[in-house]
Amino acid sequence: MIFQTASQREGVPRSDALRGRDALVPRVAEIGRWIVAWRLWLLVMLAMIGLLAIYQRPFHYAFQVGIDQGIGTDRPFLTGFLDAEGVPGVQTWRWTRPSATVTVPGVGEQPLAIRFTVISHQQQWQPETGQPVLQLIAGTSAPVEIPLRLNVSTYAIYVPSSALEDGTLHLRLKINAWQNPQDRRGEIGLALGNAFRLTNNVQPGIVWPGRSLMAGSALTLVLIWAALGLMGFSQRTATTLLSSLAIVLLGLTALAPPRMGAMHPWMAQAAGIALLSAAAAQIVVPPLLRRFAVAPRATIMRWLLLVLVLTVVAKYAGRLHPAAMPGDIQFHTNRFIEALTGNLTLVMRHRGLVAPYPGGWYLLIAPLSLTGLPFYTLLWGTAALAEVATILIFFVLLTRLTGSTYGGLIGAVIYGISPIPMQNIWWSFQAQIGAQMLSILVMALLVLTWPGYAQWGQGPHNKTRLPGLGWLPILLTLVFLGHIGSFINVSAVVVAAVPLLWLQARSGEERAAARHLLWAWVIALSFVLIFFYSRYSDLILGHAASFTEGGMANVTDREPLARQAWLGSLWQDGMLTLNGFFLVPLGLAGALILTLNPYRRRGSLLILIWLTFGLGLSQAVLPLITLSTITTRWVTFVGWALTVGATIAVIQYRRRGWAGQLMTGTALAYLAWRTLEVWMLAMAFNRPPLEPF
Repeated sequence: MIFQTASQREGVPRSDALRGRDALVPRVAEIGRWIVAWRLWLLVMLAMIGLLAIYQRPFHYAFQVGIDQGIGTDRPFLTGFLDAEGVPGVQTWRWTRPSATVTVPGVGEQPLAIRFTVISHQQQWQPETGQPVLQLIAGTSAPVEIPLRLNVSTYAIYVPSSALEDGTLHLRLKINAWQNPQDRRGEIGLALGNAFRLTNNVQPGIVWPGRSLMAGSALTLVLIWAALGLMGFSQRTATTLLSSLAIVLLGLTALAPPRMGAMHPWMAQAAGIALLSAAAAQIVVPPLLRRFAVAPRATIMRWLLLVLVLTVVAKYAGRLHPAAMPGDIQFHTNRFIEALTGNLTLVMRHRGLVAPYPGGWYLLIAPLSLTGLPFYTLLWGTAALAEVATILIFFVLLTRLTGSTYGGLIGAVIYGISPIPMQNIWWSFQAQIGAQMLSILVMALLVLTWPGYAQWGQGPHNKTRLPGLGWLPILLTLVFLGHIGSFINVSAVVVAAVPLLWLQARSGEERAAARHLLWAWVIALSFVLIFFYSRYSDLILGHAASFTEGGMANVTDREPLARQAWLGSLWQDGMLTLNGFFLVPLGLAGALILTLNPYRRRGSLLILIWLTFGLGLSQAVLPLITLSTITTRWVTFVGWALTVGATIAVIQYRRRGWAGQLMTGTALAYLAWRTLEVWMLAMAFNRPPLEPF
């Protein structure tokens, strides 16, 4: 396999895919024929039969009241309940307001036996008030009054199928309001806890899942079918993909019908977002890639569009799920509002360290606030768009490096299934996500434009021009003002790269490029130091004095980090969890393959990759010296080099026969599984993933 240098590259074969709107118009016209296709409606009919069959089994389901995160969580079934209390695994509960509701969708139209436990109520705290009475109203049935016993007790009620509304249980709880003088939460009702169980062992006949569940599931399949058609898939391939999705959804429904019942409005919403994303991608992406002379043929384009659409669905639509974890979205919303009102000298507390908090990303997206979109929607949406842009950057970069759009697609897929970007999304690290995209853009352009900075490609049809040197200091400034970790990481790599590029230079143009890179860094650094970091001089000098007196522990006011704990965290958290293990050896192997390739021993690529790895190694060793967990998010930053290296390794090993294909397929499948696990647990069970460092 020959990897071309920038001077030898002859571009990518011209795409046979239609262009932008020219591609969308015939696709939209064809959607009408797609909607009446027999394959779609056969699949919908089989899915409905499968859904109906699932509900004919004996019904048993339970969730734990007072578990806010993880498997068994009570989200999103409770309304009018206060924060979770207790010890998970021992006893948990939530206090209710005087009126609260337990809503469990997806139970089907069948009679239910319900068991719940009352942990505490007013009489336990104010004995003189007498025995309280709980009023229960199940759907359309008449109210039932239950005198509550003094001690912790479990109660059981029977709910006929006629009381259920469209296969959904609505159980309203009403009790006299009271207030504990030591409790600042205001009026409360009772404490409901432990397992909330719903069962039905008697099948009275055919159990219908509910009209809305069946209609929502069918609508989801139809919308996704239309989205696949817009992406350019054939009906046969679309049938295979949609059948696989339907099987997965039916399997999940069989495991937890109420969870899927709560999801079906979201699934239709996510499918609609997928359809809109497919239409937008079909308009924007082909001409954009053609502009950079890397437009793939139709066979590659449709899979690239699928990766982009799945990214939007997972990283934006997933945030709309009713049980999704919020992450730090409120923190970033507050910071965004402060930036909009002109307060740009923000600070943050990172593991005990009070540090400057650049607001460059917020200013970059600030014009979008004029659209009137809710701030949550705006921040989630721009984060997803940053991820889409990153995938396209990797596609362009790796198409150029490998001379094949297949290589670009592999790179896009590897980034799309990497765990760290998904973890950043669920933690709502908005500034980090934006700054990482800009950092990857800097690295990609330094590789693709070296040493001219103004163009790449050859020939009259493949030449792409950039606005000279001016873009480099501007882009570096955006990175430096995007996130303090990106400021440190990118600065370190760029500064270290300058002398190496100078020593490697064999022409005046290459030496000039090294000088220009240094000047661009100096300009960007001077700007951010003068106009931003100078406002924090007292804070920085204070930290320096504290460090001189007692090291990082004195700065952060935290206990020193145990070296053994850090080494264990590097392996368990950094290697296995954040990078899914295989990304690291594949990335290093790909970097070695590039190093041993005589066509890649010059240029900026290898210097930037190995310096990035060196930065990661130094950041991994630093806590062993400082005994502090302060991090520059270096594991996230190193991901760009690992993605490039892993792509090269996967392409190379897949050419080695079935053994190489099995090895790379297994590695990528494991990466995808770890990322899917992060997505599902954070979205459907409000379980936070590991925080990237």
